Amino acid sequence: MQAPKRNPSLALKLGRSGANLVKDDALQPWTPRRKVFQDKEHTFLALELLDWLSDTLNIPLEQNPEEDSCARLCQWLEDGVVLCRLVALLCGENITGVHLKATKGTFQARDNIAICMERATSLGVMETHLLTYDDLTSKNIKAVICCLLDLARVGLRIGITPPPSVTAEQTKIT
Repeated sequence: MQAPKRNPSLALKLGRSGANLVKDDALQPWTPRRKVFQDKEHTFLALELLDWLSDTLNIPLEQNPEEDSCARLCQWLEDGVVLCRLVALLCGENITGVHLKATKGTFQARDNIAICMERATSLGVMETHLLTYDDLTSKNIKAVICCLLDLARVGLRIGITPPPSVTAEQTKIT
C-alpha cells in the first residue's frame, strides 16, 4: 500500500489549539533575508577579527577590499601558525611542538591546530567553540568566529584589548 502524496505547499504547524495548516509560502520570505543578514554579520565579524589578530600579534595584514573577509580569515589561519601565536600569547608561554614552517593542507598544519585547540581548552574555551582543520578548509566561518571570540574573551581577562564586538558585549553585561 502506497503512502498518500503530500501537498508540498502546506506544512503542518502544531499549536496549543491543535494542528493548523499553514502555507510554506508564508515562511519563505523570512529565510533568504535572514541568510543575507547572517552573511553580512559574518563578514563584519571576520573583518573585525582579522584586524584584531593583526594588531594583537603585530602581523601586517594585506589589505584587499575585493577579497571576501570570511575566506581571507580562514586562509590566514589555515596553517595554524597564527593561532599558535595567539594561544601562546594568551598562555604567557611558548607552545612546544608547533611547526612554524607548516604549509596549508599538510599534516603539520593539522597538528598546529590540534595543539592550539588543546591549549585553548586549558584556557577555558568551551569545547563546543573549538575549531578543527576541516572548519578552516571548508570555510565554516561560524565555527571560526565562535572560537576566535572565545579566545578574545580569554584575552580580555588577562588584559589584552579585545575586538570591538567583545568590548560591546562586555559593556552590556556590566
